[in-house]
Amino acid sequence: MRKYLITLFLLCFIGNANAGIVDPFEVYGVNSEVSNLNLNGNFNNIRNWANGDIDNTNSKTGFNFIEVLSVLPVAGDEGRTVFNTTNDTLNFDNGTSFVQAITATTVPVQGNIVYFDGTSWVNLDVGTSGEFLQTKGASADPIYSKVDLADTAEITGILPVGSGGTGNTTGNPSGTAGGDLTGTYPDPTLNGTAHNNLTSAIPKNIQVFTGSDTWTKPADVSIVYVKVWGGGGAGATGATTRSGAGGGGGGYTEGLVAVTGNVTVTVGGATGTSSFAGSTTPQATGGANASTHSTGGAGGVGSAGTINLTGGTGNEAQDAGNGEGGMGGSAPSGGPGGGGGFGNASGVAGAGAAGQVPGGGGGGGGGGSSGNTTAGAGAGGLVIVYY
Repeated sequence: MRKYLITLFLLCFIGNANAGIVDPFEVYGVNSEVSNLNLNGNFNNIRNWANGDIDNTNSKTGFNFIEVLSVLPVAGDEGRTVFNTTNDTLNFDNGTSFVQAITATTVPVQGNIVYFDGTSWVNLDVGTSGEFLQTKGASADPIYSKVDLADTAEITGILPVGSGGTGNTTGNPSGTAGGDLTGTYPDPTLNGTAHNNLTSAIPKNIQVFTGSDTWTKPADVSIVYVKVWGGGGAGATGATTRSGAGGGGGGYTEGLVAVTGNVTVTVGGATGTSSFAGSTTPQATGGANASTHSTGGAGGVGSAGTINLTGGTGNEAQDAGNGEGGMGGSAPSGGPGGGGGFGNASGVAGAGAAGQVPGGGGGGGGGGSSGNTTAGAGAGGLVIVYY
């Protein structure tokens, strides 16, 4: 143990507080003269502390000094320390073999790493910024390397989707699909029941109801998109002293509706209310009939949908006693109102035109000199289901 301590202190060249420092990269050749000058004044301190000498002629025994040789001797003297000038290394005899401790040929820089290459301790130069130190396993030297995403042997774990990954251990997903998809990878299919927005955005079927009925729910449908119109109001009858005003247009609503089973669909006739009774019940009331010359029928009202609109009010008749009847109100995104009948001061006036499906209001009858004229009827409502 004392011999190893002596060697370590010799390496550090610890002297008194005023002592200089030996240059660790100064190579002292075989049988070269080691003087007070190249030991920076510490020769006496080292010699006195070690109770020995630095042997320039390799003639000393006891090994309280560092021998300078070009070839390592046969091992077996534990504690013996030899500086090998062939490869500029410091070597310790452990009683069985010489163990290399220090390589002094390269001036160290920040980031250097020393490793054992199977024969001796060598320096690994600093890698490039961004590289990582990678072990290559047993019987191989470490290297600096970049991550190769194509080499699955070098990458483990799962990169989360939130960090830009796929949530899978490899680039190609496998196994059972979920969420908006069904089946198995790599060829899953769209799951029509998993996501409302996907289901409504890509309807497979459209069903039109012109009369009340039941909508039958398919097994793979959980939400539908509906459009609902109320019926239109009729116009007012024309007479010898006046023409009639137009009827009101039906109301309108549309939007998404969740469904859990079959749904009752109500389609109103003239002035009637239409509806779709799912988890919510969007409905549209019918337009009102016109009753006088000056007042047209009010429009129906949509409710409980995503978009809810009111039908147009019927137009009032012309002021003249034998004037034209008022036009019926139109249904939003639906049927237009019927035109008013023409007036005739010397004979029979024209009848009002019927409103058009869905939800158009009827036109008022025209005023004439030969009795009453017929008003236009309001159109029926309508329900359309997309799923």
